[in-house]
Amino acid sequence: MKRDYVMNLLLVVCSLVVVIALLFVFEAVLRRNGIVKPISSSQELFIPNAFGSSKGNAKDVEAFSFGEKIYTDKYGFRVPKGYRHIDKHYAGTILILGDSIAFGTGVKEEYTAAGLLRSKLPDMRVYNSGVIRI
Repeated sequence: MKRDYVMNLLLVVCSLVVVIALLFVFEAVLRRNGIVKPISSSQELFIPNAFGSSKGNAKDVEAFSFGEKIYTDKYGFRVPKGYRHIDKHYAGTILILGDSIAFGTGVKEEYTAAGLLRSKLPDMRVYNSGVIRI
């Protein structure tokens, strides 16, 4: 009876090792073939000590954030690709403050809160000052 218990335990442990090894192999294949988006952000997106000891967004940068290509303007705000500040009269200004949710980590810019506001309110200037907390 004790021998059956040991054999069953050994079978379970060996099965778990095989399953874990297969998961690592599948993960490696998916990452190598570009099927899985990386779960991180480009280091060039961040400036250390931008606000005291806090990190901030780099200015005028093209980087990746959780697999999505992102762009920042001359202030470090997230903007659509090719976005240029236009000197024109705006009805007002909206400043979005926040963390990665406001920034839109892993989200196309046009689907972020700032992007949606830009498309719905073209007479308003919209700044997305969200910063990813890393």
